Amino acid sequence: MKHWGLYRIAIATLIAAMGLPGLQQHAVALSLKQTQAVNSEDKLQTTLRPGAVGSSVKDIQAILSLMGYYTGPINGTYDQSTIAAVQQLQTEIGLTADGIVGPVTWQRILPSPTILNQPIQPATQPETENTAEPAPNIETTPIETAGNPPMLRLEDRGTDVQRLQNKLKGLNFYSGPIDGVFGEQTEAAVADFQRQFGLEVDGIVGAATWQRLLQ
Repeated sequence: MKHWGLYRIAIATLIAAMGLPGLQQHAVALSLKQTQAVNSEDKLQTTLRPGAVGSSVKDIQAILSLMGYYTGPINGTYDQSTIAAVQQLQTEIGLTADGIVGPVTWQRILPSPTILNQPIQPATQPETENTAEPAPNIETTPIETAGNPPMLRLEDRGTDVQRLQNKLKGLNFYSGPIDGVFGEQTEAAVADFQRQFGLEVDGIVGAATWQRLLQ
């Protein structure tokens, strides 16, 4: 098992020492982020999936290349070779190999300083929703009225999440299972809904998002 947090501190030095072509400039950018105390919380806000483009995709490609999972170009395009590299990493660190880099995968790749000082534990929760049948004994407080909905976010579960998933599916934003588990796929659907209706795109279902959902 690789020590995932170590390269977060030394990624620029390692890339330069290994002489990986095309990565030195990107490594400098990553090093500057560390020097300026920009931590992994920024990355946890970004979910990367097939078809994504941009600097965050370059970051994950450079990281995967350094770790030996990715051999393609650092071009900022989330293509099939990037998906395969992400899936290989997820499999090795015990996450569901869905090829999506969400908060759980980012946290394993870019742990916070507190986590870096803790022993690495094997992951026990998958990155995406469990496709198995929902457990019949989910404990939750259901929504009694539309005027007092709860705030829902990643890793929440229960009948309120099932109601949310049904709403999103009815609006064609969600195509996953109605299992009452607020995973990466549900979070992405919430973010797409928020973006479509001009809300703050944070993947969290608060009062404003519920209001638009229940209209």
